[in-house]
Amino acid sequence: MRGSRPLSPQSNQQQVEKMKLAQTAIKKRTSKPNFFTTYRTHVIISIIVGIIIIVVLSFTKQIKEYIIINQSEINFHNSQGYPYTLGPNDFFQNVTLMQAKTLFKNDFTQQINVEKCKVPINFEIPTYFNFKESYPNCSHIIFNQGNCSSSYSIAVSSAFSDRVCKVNQTQQLSAQNLLSCDGKLNQGCTGGHITRSAEYIIKHGLTTNECHPFRGDDNFQECTKTFEKCQRYKANSFCQLQNKDDIKRDIINRGPVVAIMQVYKDFLVYRDGVYQVLEGTPRFHGGHAIKIVGWGEQNGYQYWIIENTWGTTWGNEGLAKLAIDGFIDLSQQALSIIY
Repeated sequence: MRGSRPLSPQSNQQQVEKMKLAQTAIKKRTSKPNFFTTYRTHVIISIIVGIIIIVVLSFTKQIKEYIIINQSEINFHNSQGYPYTLGPNDFFQNVTLMQAKTLFKNDFTQQINVEKCKVPINFEIPTYFNFKESYPNCSHIIFNQGNCSSSYSIAVSSAFSDRVCKVNQTQQLSAQNLLSCDGKLNQGCTGGHITRSAEYIIKHGLTTNECHPFRGDDNFQECTKTFEKCQRYKANSFCQLQNKDDIKRDIINRGPVVAIMQVYKDFLVYRDGVYQVLEGTPRFHGGHAIKIVGWGEQNGYQYWIIENTWGTTWGNEGLAKLAIDGFIDLSQQALSIIY
């Protein structure tokens, strides 16, 4: 018969291969992909997120468990020749960084504007001045705030107490008054503002520490008629000091001032010398209130003399020298409470 010719073996083989390719393509379209192929991106992202979570949890655990007083770190710092030394103290004994964070919930003000001080400039500023030395009868006790973010109440009451004493030699005034009696203005052991504390003293005044002793808690139930028999000392006003020279002149004229500072990790174990912030030192979020009692100069460094609220085993019997022209600038966070 005339017609088609038989296929050659080569053509037949090509058709077979085409059929196999077609069947393979059909299988790929109809078969379900495996789990990893489908969720490969999700699996990779989940692994990365898991690693990040583990790292964060590990870091958080280290912070919670990190004990502030580390003697090897203290020894290393002291061997480097820095202008200040570190050392252990009772206040932060066995305290962790996480626990210490709760102490720094203090601020300067919540007001939009605070009246600026007008400080007389009719005298030269000496190179050195220390209120505690110039008025030894007014060198009151240094408080230990304990586990309470109360530095605002202690620094304000202590500075105002010194100013009242400078005029009429009174006893130390009560920091407990501010903790226990001004719950409407501040938050007791959970922090406060130094301008609000000054407002309380203007309106209500402070009793003496003998009448209302310091305990370091915020029992708001105790401010009753019991204290009506106690004499109170009221402030006339307060104002914000604008620069370091104004601070110095105001201390000479009226007495110590209050300031808010930011706290760096090694400041918790400060011992002596002129404290400065070293590059890379971790800083706590929030503020801490201190009292500035004077100033001086040592080895070319000008410093403030500050009184802290961590007891007498911290620093130099509760005092510290803080570099004036360092990272911690007190000149914009200083308050004068006028008696």
